Amino acid sequence: MGFIASIFKLLFLMILAYVVYNIIMFVIRIFIHANRASDSKKSDNLGRNSQNRGDVIELDKDQYKIE
Repeated sequence: MGFIASIFKLLFLMILAYVVYNIIMFVIRIFIHANRASDSKKSDNLGRNSQNRGDVIELDKDQYKIE
């Protein structure tokens, strides 16, 4: 019985380590994805603001053209 119990204990510990490893990797991927999304939003906003500064043309109500 001792040998079979130790094999089951080892198997249980291996499964537990695998589950913990996957949970940790999942959390790390979430943080990396969240940082990429926030960084891209910041860079998009900065890019739009820099483009709009020189390229914005303000028109009155009657100065529009539909193409």
